[in-house]
Amino acid sequence: MNHLYKKTISTQLLQEANHDVIQENIFYFYKSTIKGYLKNRSKIPENQLIEISFKNLEENLIDTISNIYHKLDIKGFNDLKPKLEDYKMKMKNYKKNTFSDIPIPIQEKLRTEWDIAFKEWGY
Repeated sequence: MNHLYKKTISTQLLQEANHDVIQENIFYFYKSTIKGYLKNRSKIPENQLIEISFKNLEENLIDTISNIYHKLDIKGFNDLKPKLEDYKMKMKNYKKNTFSDIPIPIQEKLRTEWDIAFKEWGY
C-alpha cells in the first residue's frame, strides 16, 4: 500500500513525513477519488467510457485493447496490434514486484474504508 510513497513520493520531500499521516491520506484520497468517479460516471457518454480490470489487461492484453478500440470507436487497432504483440513478447519474462502480506488490521481497514470499490467491482 505504501510502495508508491516509498519509491517515488518520499524522494521528493525535503523533510520526513509522518507514516501514519501518509497512510491515512492513502485511504482518504483513494476513497474520495472512487466516490467522485462513481458519482459522476453517469455523466460520461456510454460510448466514451470503458472500465477494464488490470487482471484482464495483464492476462489478455491484445483482446482487451481491441475491445477498448472497438467500444470507444477508435481507429487504427490493426496498426497497433503488431506493436502490442511485440510488447507482449518482450514482457514474457518480466518479473513483477513482490510484496509482503498486508497486516490484518490494515486489511480490515481497507475493506471498511474502500468498501465502495469492493462492492462496485467485486474485489
